[in-house]
Amino acid sequence: MAQKAGHRAGDGDDYPLLREALARLLKDDPFSRYGAHAVGIGRKVVRNKATRRLALRFYVAKKIGLTDLPRERRIPRSFRTLSAKQGREVDLPADVIESPAAELHLPDLESALRPVPGGASCSSSTSVGAGTIGGWVWDNTDDTIVMLSNLHVFGSIGGVIIQPGTPDGGQSPQDRIGTVKRSIALDPYVPRTPSDCRNFVDAAIGEADSSELFDLTVADIGPAVYDTADPAMNDDVEKTGQTTGHTFGRITDADYHVVLPYPDGNSYVICDCFLIEPSDPAQLWGSQGDSGSIVFRQDAGAVFKPALGLYFGGGGVPPNNYGFACKIGNVFAELDLGPLCIAGCAAFVDALYADEAEVGPGGFAVGDAGMAAVAPAQFTLKERQRAHRFHTGLTLDIRKRLMTSARGRGIVAFIDRHRGELLTLLVGDGDTRRALVAALRPILMGAVTTDDVLRRKLTEADIERIDRLAAVGAGKGSSAFRKSLKVLHALFENATGRSLADVLQVSRVKRE
Repeated sequence: MAQKAGHRAGDGDDYPLLREALARLLKDDPFSRYGAHAVGIGRKVVRNKATRRLALRFYVAKKIGLTDLPRERRIPRSFRTLSAKQGREVDLPADVIESPAAELHLPDLESALRPVPGGASCSSSTSVGAGTIGGWVWDNTDDTIVMLSNLHVFGSIGGVIIQPGTPDGGQSPQDRIGTVKRSIALDPYVPRTPSDCRNFVDAAIGEADSSELFDLTVADIGPAVYDTADPAMNDDVEKTGQTTGHTFGRITDADYHVVLPYPDGNSYVICDCFLIEPSDPAQLWGSQGDSGSIVFRQDAGAVFKPALGLYFGGGGVPPNNYGFACKIGNVFAELDLGPLCIAGCAAFVDALYADEAEVGPGGFAVGDAGMAAVAPAQFTLKERQRAHRFHTGLTLDIRKRLMTSARGRGIVAFIDRHRGELLTLLVGDGDTRRALVAALRPILMGAVTTDDVLRRKLTEADIERIDRLAAVGAGKGSSAFRKSLKVLHALFENATGRSLADVLQVSRVKRE
C-alpha cells in the first residue's frame, strides 16, 4: 500500500528511481512538450549551487516564468513514482537548467602534423567544415588500426580525409591522409521509450593511407587508445580538441539525451550520452572544431588513461559552457572497434608467419645477416593486402601457453605493461620493426602449431638476432622499458641449443 504522499526518497535510493522516471518521461517527448533541448539526471541546483540531491534535469535555452507558459508546457517541480524497495510512493525532484541550446562543434585552426596524433584538425570531402581526429583505435573486422571521429566530421563512406582541415589551410590531395571507412547513419525518429531509441552515437572511422601516419597518442594526454571504461557521474575528465586544446571537466549527467540540428537539415535525438561541464567555470570545455575528440578519465598515475566517450557537441560560453559525448562502449559496439592492445602486436607478428613464397611486392626478405631488407608495418588494409595472406591467431595461442609458467607470465606482463610503447615502436620506428622481423621470422617460419614454435631449438644466429633486437629496443624505449627489457633479455643467456619451451619453462610439448 502506498504510504503518505509527499515522502521524499533518500539520496541512496534516488538514482535508480530517477532512471526509471527518465525512461517514462521519454515516452512523452519532453523535447517538444517542454521545449527542452536535453534531459537527464544530475545534482539539483539551488541559488546557483549544486546540492547533494539528485534530480531530473530539463535543459532549456532560457527560463520562462510560469505565468507566461501554458499549463501543459510547465515542467513539474517533482515527479511521483512507486518505490518497490520502500513499498511507497516517493516524489522525485525536477530541476530546470538554463544553458545555451546544443550545437555541433565544427571548424577552427590547426596545423599539418605528420605523423598524426589524436587531437589534430581534419576535414572530409563528404562533410562540412573541420573537426578533430579523436585518436587511433583497433578495427576488429580486419585487424587494422583506424582513426576515430564523428559522423558529422568524417561524413559518408569513401570521403577523402585531409589533415589539417580545409578551413585550417588543408587542400586535397596534398594533405590527404586517408578515406572514410565506416560510419553509423542517424535516424530522425523521435523515441518514446529508452528501448525505442535509434541513435546512440555520432561516429565514423577512417582508413589511413599508410602506417607512417600513425601517432598512437592523443596530444597532451598520452598513449591512446589502449583502455576504455564506462563513464560515471562526477568523473573528472579531459580531452584534446583542435580548437580549445587540452581541457578539463567533470561529468554532471551520465544519462543525457539530446536533440540537435545537423547540417543535413534534420534534427536527431542522440540517446545514452553524458554531459561534461568545465572544471573551471571561467574556462572553456570545448568549442567549434572540437567535435571528434575522445574524452578520457583523468588519472595522473595511469600509463593508459581510459577512454570514456566521443565528444560531438556542446554550447555556450563561460560560465555557461558545456559539452556532451557518446559513450565509448556504444561507439565501439556499433562500429566493431577495440582498444589498441596486445592484438595489435600479435597481428604484426602473425604477419611474419607467411612463407617466403607468399610474400609479394612490398613484402620483406631476410638477407645473409638475417636483417630484414624491408619490413612493412601491415597495420592498414592496403599493407595487409600487399602481403597476400595474413595468418591470425598464432601469437595469441602462444600467449596462452606462456601463461602456464612463471617466466612465460613475465613475458606476458612485460608486453601488457609496455604495450603502448611496443606498438608505437612497431608502427613508427623502422629500426625496431626490422630488428623484430629479423629475430622472429626465422623462428616462426614454417610453423603450423604453437608446439612447432615452442619446440624449435635456438641457434647461435637466433641468439645474435635476439641480442640485436634487445639493443635496438633499449636505445629507443623509455627508462622503464629498458629496465624491463634487460630482465627479459637475461632469460636468453646460454640458450643456444635449447628449445623455447625449455628456456621459458612452459608446459611440455609433444616430441617427435
